[in-house]
Amino acid sequence: MLLHRSLESEVRFVERVTDLKLMENQTHIGNGEPTQHCRQPRRYKLALLTFAGLLAPVYFVPPALSAVLIGPRLLTVSVAVAAIVVLMTYVIMPVLSHLATSWLYEQHSRKS
Repeated sequence: MLLHRSLESEVRFVERVTDLKLMENQTHIGNGEPTQHCRQPRRYKLALLTFAGLLAPVYFVPPALSAVLIGPRLLTVSVAVAAIVVLMTYVIMPVLSHLATSWLYEQHSRKS
């Protein structure tokens, strides 16, 4: 009886670990549904998207904040960088990623 309970406990543990391993390999794109065989975007595509996303905030945010904030330059630069990071994280990159989803995740054909 004790051996049977121990064996059942080990089987449940192995099943949980297997489920966790399967979940670890899933990637969520688009609507949040997990897909297991999705490639990550190429790094150059992410770099180009990031570059495009940074152009406007880097150009406009620091001068706008320096006109409003009076104080040491380090304070103005710190606030500008914080604002750009927040904009990139919560506004710009999600919008750009959504707009460029088909380009980012397109299938790569290999020549034989």
